Amino acid sequence: MNIKKLMSMLVTLFLLGTSMFIAISTSAGELYTIRGDVYIGNELAPAGIEIKLSFTDGNETNIISDTGQYQIDFEGPLHEYKGGYFFVYYDGVWQTPINNKTTDEITPTQIFYNYDLYLLSVPNNPPYTPRNSIPPHNSMNVSININLSWIGGDPDQVDTVTYDVYFGTNNSPPLMVHNQSGTSYNPDIMSHNTTYYWRIIAWDNSNASASGPEWNFTTEKESNYPPVVTDIPDQYISNGSNFTSINLDDYVSDISNIDDEIIWTYFGNTELNVSIVDRVATITHPNENWTGAEIITFRATDPDGLFD
Repeated sequence: MNIKKLMSMLVTLFLLGTSMFIAISTSAGELYTIRGDVYIGNELAPAGIEIKLSFTDGNETNIISDTGQYQIDFEGPLHEYKGGYFFVYYDGVWQTPINNKTTDEITPTQIFYNYDLYLLSVPNNPPYTPRNSIPPHNSMNVSININLSWIGGDPDQVDTVTYDVYFGTNNSPPLMVHNQSGTSYNPDIMSHNTTYYWRIIAWDNSNASASGPEWNFTTEKESNYPPVVTDIPDQYISNGSNFTSINLDDYVSDISNIDDEIIWTYFGNTELNVSIVDRVATITHPNENWTGAEIITFRATDPDGLFD
Protein backbone atom coordinates (compact mmCIF):
# COMPACT_ATOMS: atom_id res chain seq x y z
CA MET A 1 0.00 0.00 0.00
CA ASN A 2 1.32 3.48 -0.78
CA ILE A 3 0.56 7.02 0.27
CA LYS A 4 -1.09 7.87 -3.00
CA LYS A 5 -3.57 5.03 -2.57
CA LEU A 6 -4.29 5.99 1.04
CA MET A 7 -5.01 9.57 0.05
CA SER A 8 -7.62 8.32 -2.37
CA MET A 9 -9.77 6.97 0.48
CA LEU A 10 -13.12 8.66 0.77
CA VAL A 11 -13.90 10.52 3.98
CA THR A 12 -17.27 12.29 3.96
CA LEU A 13 -18.40 14.52 6.86
CA PHE A 14 -21.91 15.88 7.25
CA LEU A 15 -22.45 18.38 10.05
CA LEU A 16 -25.93 17.73 11.51
CA GLY A 17 -26.77 20.17 14.29
CA THR A 18 -24.07 19.66 16.91
CA SER A 19 -23.22 16.07 15.86
CA MET A 20 -20.71 14.96 13.26
CA PHE A 21 -21.69 12.21 10.83
CA ILE A 22 -18.70 10.24 9.56
CA ALA A 23 -18.56 7.91 6.52
CA ILE A 24 -15.27 6.16 5.76
CA SER A 25 -14.44 3.89 2.82
CA THR A 26 -11.49 1.47 3.12
CA SER A 27 -10.20 -1.55 1.30
CA ALA A 28 -9.60 -4.98 2.82
CA GLY A 29 -6.64 -5.08 5.18
CA GLU A 30 -6.16 -1.31 5.36
CA LEU A 31 -5.73 0.18 8.83
CA TYR A 32 -7.18 3.45 10.00
CA THR A 33 -7.55 5.19 13.32
CA ILE A 34 -9.96 7.81 14.59
CA ARG A 35 -8.49 9.72 17.53
CA GLY A 36 -8.48 13.02 19.36
CA ASP A 37 -8.93 14.88 22.62
CA VAL A 38 -12.08 15.16 24.73
CA TYR A 39 -12.94 18.50 26.35
CA ILE A 40 -15.56 19.51 28.87
CA GLY A 41 -16.05 23.17 28.28
CA ASN A 42 -12.48 24.37 27.69
CA GLU A 43 -10.89 21.83 30.05
CA LEU A 44 -9.36 18.55 28.96
CA ALA A 45 -11.57 15.75 30.30
CA PRO A 46 -10.18 13.42 33.00
CA ALA A 47 -9.42 9.78 32.35
CA GLY A 48 -12.32 7.35 32.29
CA ILE A 49 -14.74 9.18 30.00
CA GLU A 50 -16.62 6.65 27.84
CA ILE A 51 -16.86 7.36 24.10
CA LYS A 52 -19.06 5.54 21.60
CA LEU A 53 -18.94 5.60 17.81
CA SER A 54 -22.34 4.33 16.74
CA PHE A 55 -22.61 3.21 13.12
CA THR A 56 -25.76 3.39 11.06
CA ASP A 57 -25.67 -0.36 10.42
CA GLY A 58 -26.19 -1.05 14.13
CA ASN A 59 -22.58 -1.75 15.07
CA GLU A 60 -21.07 0.17 17.95
CA THR A 61 -17.57 0.72 19.24
CA ASN A 62 -17.02 1.78 22.85
CA ILE A 63 -13.74 2.91 24.38
CA ILE A 64 -12.64 4.66 27.58
CA SER A 65 -10.60 7.83 27.26
CA ASP A 66 -7.13 7.99 28.77
CA THR A 67 -6.46 11.38 30.41
CA GLY A 68 -8.83 13.09 28.03
CA GLN A 69 -7.66 11.34 24.84
CA TYR A 70 -9.29 8.57 22.83
CA GLN A 71 -8.29 6.29 19.98
CA ILE A 72 -10.42 3.88 17.92
CA ASP A 73 -8.60 1.49 15.57
CA PHE A 74 -10.18 -0.31 12.60
CA GLU A 75 -9.07 -2.61 9.83
CA GLY A 76 -11.00 -2.53 6.55
CA PRO A 77 -13.39 -3.67 5.35
CA LEU A 78 -14.96 -4.09 8.81
CA HIS A 79 -16.90 -0.83 8.44
CA GLU A 80 -16.48 -0.31 4.70
CA TYR A 81 -18.70 2.52 3.46
CA LYS A 82 -20.33 2.81 6.90
CA GLY A 83 -21.34 6.03 8.63
CA GLY A 84 -21.66 6.84 12.29
CA TYR A 85 -22.03 9.40 15.06
CA PHE A 86 -19.95 10.21 18.13
CA PHE A 87 -21.48 10.04 21.60
CA VAL A 88 -19.83 10.75 24.96
CA TYR A 89 -21.12 9.45 28.31
CA TYR A 90 -21.03 12.32 30.78
CA ASP A 91 -23.10 13.49 33.74
CA GLY A 92 -25.02 10.21 33.75
CA VAL A 93 -26.27 10.36 30.14
CA TRP A 94 -24.99 9.89 26.60
CA GLN A 95 -24.37 13.30 25.05
CA THR A 96 -23.61 14.35 21.49
CA PRO A 97 -20.34 16.31 21.34
CA ILE A 98 -19.34 19.16 19.07
CA ASN A 99 -16.55 17.99 16.79
CA ASN A 100 -13.47 19.83 15.60
CA LYS A 101 -11.63 18.06 12.77
CA THR A 102 -7.87 18.62 12.75
CA THR A 103 -5.27 17.61 10.18
CA ASP A 104 -5.21 13.96 9.09
CA GLU A 105 -1.96 12.07 9.39
CA ILE A 106 -0.99 9.53 6.71
CA THR A 107 1.74 6.90 6.83
CA PRO A 108 2.55 4.16 4.31
CA THR A 109 0.56 1.65 6.37
CA GLN A 110 -2.12 3.63 8.19
CA ILE A 111 -4.17 6.80 8.13
CA PHE A 112 -5.18 8.78 11.23
CA TYR A 113 -8.35 10.88 11.30
CA ASN A 114 -8.15 13.42 14.11
CA TYR A 115 -11.33 14.71 15.73
CA ASP A 116 -11.41 16.61 19.00
CA LEU A 117 -14.71 16.24 20.87
CA TYR A 118 -16.23 19.07 22.90
CA LEU A 119 -18.98 18.86 25.51
CA LEU A 120 -20.55 22.08 26.70
CA SER A 121 -19.99 22.88 30.37
CA VAL A 122 -22.89 21.80 32.54
CA PRO A 123 -23.97 23.22 35.92
CA ASN A 124 -22.34 21.45 38.86
CA ASN A 125 -24.50 19.14 40.93
CA PRO A 126 -23.76 18.69 44.63
CA PRO A 127 -22.67 15.27 45.89
CA TYR A 128 -25.20 12.65 46.83
CA THR A 129 -26.37 12.87 50.44
CA PRO A 130 -24.40 10.26 52.45
CA ARG A 131 -26.68 7.29 53.09
CA ASN A 132 -26.89 3.58 54.01
CA SER A 133 -24.88 3.87 57.20
CA ILE A 134 -23.19 0.84 58.71
CA PRO A 135 -24.07 0.23 61.46
CA PRO A 136 -27.67 1.23 60.70
CA HIS A 137 -29.21 4.13 62.60
CA ASN A 138 -30.34 3.25 66.16
CA SER A 139 -28.51 -0.11 66.14
CA MET A 140 -27.98 -1.86 69.47
CA ASN A 141 -25.29 -4.29 70.70
CA VAL A 142 -22.79 -3.04 68.12
CA SER A 143 -19.25 -4.41 68.33
CA ILE A 144 -16.74 -2.05 69.94
CA ASN A 145 -14.33 -2.84 67.06
CA ILE A 146 -16.62 -1.98 64.13
CA ASN A 147 -15.58 0.30 61.26
CA LEU A 148 -18.20 2.85 60.22
CA SER A 149 -19.11 3.11 56.53
CA TRP A 150 -21.61 4.76 54.21
CA ILE A 151 -22.48 5.25 50.54
CA GLY A 152 -21.60 8.57 48.92
CA GLY A 153 -20.68 9.62 45.40
CA ASP A 154 -21.69 12.40 43.04
CA PRO A 155 -24.10 12.59 40.07
CA ASP A 156 -21.32 14.32 38.11
CA GLN A 157 -19.09 11.36 37.37
CA VAL A 158 -16.03 13.52 36.76
CA ASP A 159 -16.24 15.16 40.19
CA THR A 160 -13.93 14.19 43.03
CA VAL A 161 -15.77 13.68 46.33
CA THR A 162 -14.27 13.90 49.81
CA TYR A 163 -15.87 13.49 53.22
CA ASP A 164 -15.80 15.11 56.65
CA VAL A 165 -16.46 12.68 59.51
CA TYR A 166 -18.09 13.85 62.75
CA PHE A 167 -18.08 11.33 65.61
CA GLY A 168 -18.50 11.31 69.39
CA THR A 169 -20.63 10.41 72.40
CA ASN A 170 -22.84 13.53 72.33
CA ASN A 171 -25.38 15.04 69.96
CA SER A 172 -23.70 17.30 67.37
CA PRO A 173 -20.43 15.33 67.58
CA PRO A 174 -17.08 17.00 66.80
CA LEU A 175 -15.19 16.84 63.51
CA MET A 176 -12.74 13.93 63.58
CA VAL A 177 -11.51 13.69 59.97
CA HIS A 178 -11.51 16.36 57.25
CA ASN A 179 -11.40 15.83 53.49
CA GLN A 180 -10.91 12.04 53.39
CA SER A 181 -11.53 10.24 50.12
CA GLY A 182 -12.78 6.88 51.42
CA THR A 183 -16.29 5.99 52.58
CA SER A 184 -15.31 4.30 55.85
CA TYR A 185 -13.94 5.44 59.19
CA ASN A 186 -12.17 3.53 61.94
CA PRO A 187 -13.02 5.05 65.35
CA ASP A 188 -10.58 2.72 67.16
CA ILE A 189 -11.82 0.60 70.05
CA MET A 190 -14.95 2.09 71.60
CA SER A 191 -16.36 1.75 75.12
CA HIS A 192 -18.88 -0.91 76.06
CA ASN A 193 -22.55 -0.08 76.51
CA THR A 194 -22.11 3.45 75.13
CA THR A 195 -24.19 5.44 72.62
CA TYR A 196 -22.22 7.10 69.81
CA TYR A 197 -23.38 9.77 67.36
CA TRP A 198 -21.97 10.42 63.89
CA ARG A 199 -22.65 12.11 60.57
CA ILE A 200 -20.92 12.69 57.24
CA ILE A 201 -20.64 15.79 55.03
CA ALA A 202 -19.71 15.17 51.38
CA TRP A 203 -17.83 17.79 49.33
CA ASP A 204 -17.05 17.92 45.61
CA ASN A 205 -14.18 19.72 43.91
CA SER A 206 -16.49 22.68 43.14
CA ASN A 207 -17.00 23.18 46.90
CA ALA A 208 -20.61 22.00 46.78
CA SER A 209 -21.62 19.90 49.78
CA ALA A 210 -24.32 17.53 51.03
CA SER A 211 -24.77 16.88 54.75
CA GLY A 212 -26.01 13.48 55.85
CA PRO A 213 -28.35 12.91 58.81
CA GLU A 214 -27.04 12.35 62.30
CA TRP A 215 -26.91 8.63 63.05
CA ASN A 216 -26.40 6.86 66.38
CA PHE A 217 -25.78 3.37 67.70
CA THR A 218 -25.13 1.73 71.06
CA THR A 219 -22.27 -0.65 71.66
CA GLU A 220 -22.53 -4.09 73.22
CA LYS A 221 -22.28 -4.69 76.95
CA GLU A 222 -18.99 -5.99 78.22
CA SER A 223 -18.81 -9.79 78.25
CA ASN A 224 -20.00 -11.13 81.61
CA TYR A 225 -18.43 -14.10 83.36
CA PRO A 226 -20.01 -15.96 86.30
CA PRO A 227 -18.62 -15.65 89.82
CA VAL A 228 -16.38 -18.44 91.09
CA VAL A 229 -16.85 -19.65 94.68
CA THR A 230 -14.02 -21.51 96.39
CA ASP A 231 -14.50 -24.08 99.15
CA ILE A 232 -15.48 -22.70 102.53
CA PRO A 233 -13.69 -24.61 105.32
CA ASP A 234 -15.75 -26.97 107.49
CA GLN A 235 -16.41 -25.99 111.10
CA TYR A 236 -16.58 -28.34 114.10
CA ILE A 237 -17.69 -27.06 117.50
CA SER A 238 -18.27 -28.59 120.93
CA ASN A 239 -21.45 -28.25 122.98
CA GLY A 240 -21.97 -24.73 124.17
CA SER A 241 -19.67 -23.23 121.53
CA ASN A 242 -20.65 -21.00 118.57
CA PHE A 243 -19.83 -21.16 114.88
CA THR A 244 -17.42 -18.62 113.45
CA SER A 245 -18.94 -15.99 111.16
CA ILE A 246 -17.99 -16.34 107.48
CA ASN A 247 -16.90 -13.34 105.41
CA LEU A 248 -18.26 -14.54 102.07
CA ASP A 249 -16.21 -11.96 100.07
CA ASP A 250 -13.16 -14.04 100.94
CA TYR A 251 -14.49 -17.00 98.96
CA VAL A 252 -15.67 -15.49 95.68
CA SER A 253 -13.96 -14.01 92.64
CA ASP A 254 -15.71 -12.30 89.73
CA ILE A 255 -13.85 -10.47 86.93
CA SER A 256 -17.05 -8.83 85.72
CA ASN A 257 -18.58 -7.56 88.97
CA ILE A 258 -17.49 -6.11 92.29
CA ASP A 259 -18.22 -7.78 95.63
CA ASP A 260 -21.23 -5.70 96.62
CA GLU A 261 -22.94 -6.61 93.32
CA ILE A 262 -22.94 -10.28 94.30
CA ILE A 263 -26.09 -11.68 95.90
CA TRP A 264 -25.58 -14.57 98.32
CA THR A 265 -28.12 -17.28 99.08
CA TYR A 266 -27.87 -20.61 100.94
CA PHE A 267 -29.61 -23.97 101.16
CA GLY A 268 -29.21 -27.38 102.84
CA ASN A 269 -29.75 -26.47 106.49
CA THR A 270 -32.57 -28.06 108.46
CA GLU A 271 -32.03 -27.22 112.16
CA LEU A 272 -29.24 -24.70 112.00
CA ASN A 273 -30.16 -21.05 111.49
CA VAL A 274 -28.36 -18.99 108.85
CA SER A 275 -28.42 -15.23 108.26
CA ILE A 276 -26.42 -13.15 105.76
CA VAL A 277 -25.88 -9.44 106.42
CA ASP A 278 -23.48 -7.38 104.30
CA ARG A 279 -22.15 -10.61 102.79
CA VAL A 280 -21.23 -12.03 106.18
CA ALA A 281 -22.88 -15.36 107.08
CA THR A 282 -23.77 -16.14 110.69
CA ILE A 283 -24.75 -19.71 111.67
CA THR A 284 -26.44 -20.49 115.00
CA HIS A 285 -27.65 -23.76 116.55
CA PRO A 286 -31.16 -24.07 117.99
CA ASN A 287 -29.88 -24.58 121.57
CA GLU A 288 -26.69 -25.20 123.48
CA ASN A 289 -27.37 -28.93 123.72
CA TRP A 290 -27.84 -29.40 119.99
CA THR A 291 -25.79 -32.13 118.34
CA GLY A 292 -25.65 -33.15 114.73
CA ALA A 293 -24.10 -32.33 111.38
CA GLU A 294 -25.44 -30.36 108.43
CA ILE A 295 -24.01 -29.39 105.01
CA ILE A 296 -24.87 -25.82 104.05
CA THR A 297 -24.24 -24.62 100.48
CA PHE A 298 -23.67 -20.95 99.74
CA ARG A 299 -24.40 -19.66 96.23
CA ALA A 300 -23.07 -16.40 94.69
CA THR A 301 -25.19 -14.83 91.91
CA ASP A 302 -24.20 -11.83 89.75
CA PRO A 303 -26.59 -9.12 88.46
CA ASP A 304 -27.12 -11.02 85.18
CA GLY A 305 -28.18 -14.17 87.00
CA LEU A 306 -24.96 -16.12 86.51
CA PHE A 307 -24.02 -18.06 89.64
CA ASP A 308 -21.69 -20.56 91.25
